[in-house]
Amino acid sequence: MPYMLPVLDSVNYSKFLAFYAPQFFNPVYAALDPLLAVYKSSPFINLAIYLLIVWVGRQPALSRFVRFNFQQAIILDIALVIPSILTSILREQAAPVWVQEPVANTLFFILSASLLYVSAKLALGEKPNEIPLVSEAAELTSGPF
Repeated sequence: MPYMLPVLDSVNYSKFLAFYAPQFFNPVYAALDPLLAVYKSSPFINLAIYLLIVWVGRQPALSRFVRFNFQQAIILDIALVIPSILTSILREQAAPVWVQEPVANTLFFILSASLLYVSAKLALGEKPNEIPLVSEAAELTSGPF
């Protein structure tokens, strides 16, 4: 559940790929549309969801495994902040599509690979702690207890 936050934030980066493969992305968008409608209905909803995930991820009553996953989802979402600033600058400067497209596609592929890795590890009942930099930061922030 906490990984839905980076999923919803990464949808913006899939627009160029969706143009080339609508048969794949249209069903995905259809599944995410209700969540995206709520998520984007107010600028404060994403902040509220983020704060809720942070709060839940800090609860000592939860197992370290659960807290680690909450923290990793938060860090993946935070990792999207810098690229979102970069892409908004590219849009404002009217950068050509040949510059915007590879940036957006790369970001989408990196986040998708990370989320697929996490999903596979969780399905196997293992800790998804091998995402470079992100997993290390999640280990540090999930606490010693």
